[in-house]
Amino acid sequence: MQVLNILKTNGINTLINNYDTIERMIYEEGLRIEAIDFHPELDVMLIILNTKAVLRQRLSSYKLLANADKEALIQCELIGNGTGIH
Repeated sequence: MQVLNILKTNGINTLINNYDTIERMIYEEGLRIEAIDFHPELDVMLIILNTKAVLRQRLSSYKLLANADKEALIQCELIGNGTGIH
């Protein structure tokens, strides 16, 4: 999640972008999601990156995904040229 800070210096508002580690990798190093694979029976979502790394996440960790069936899950799509999932 991008965090925006506004500093007030000499009456001027200055906008500062503070990226977290993952956002830095996405925007500065070109990290992208290439594919997503869901296995609700195992409570697992696999995220395959362009670096060939595979991230494993528990579906139950996400309120909206926890009780979704396989048909609903496969409707997810990559957005922002692989920078996010919708």
